[in-house]
Amino acid sequence: MRHLTALVRNLSTYRALLAIPNAQQRVYALLQQLGQKMPGGLLVIQNLPKQQEVAIMINTSRETVSRSMKSLMERGIIERDYQRLIVRKPEELQLASQLGKYDENAH
Repeated sequence: MRHLTALVRNLSTYRALLAIPNAQQRVYALLQQLGQKMPGGLLVIQNLPKQQEVAIMINTSRETVSRSMKSLMERGIIERDYQRLIVRKPEELQLASQLGKYDENAH
């Protein structure tokens, strides 16, 4: 029963992601959900899926995923480390997932 409950919750979460109208917001929200909170307040995504896999998960193009992640990297919000993705500024990622395009002038 616990396994089934976890499966239903996980599927509900992904379904909610697909309801987000903006593709960039879906990328940001998925990154938030995949992250595991570490000591120090950082989020870490172990074994980051390939960009094509992320695109399939949220029903968008690989190019959109690439542009969205590049934008976050340029602003120092995320950092790639081998097969991990480190979210250096989780609060800004959360804000970006709520607002759509990340606006660097908002801070």
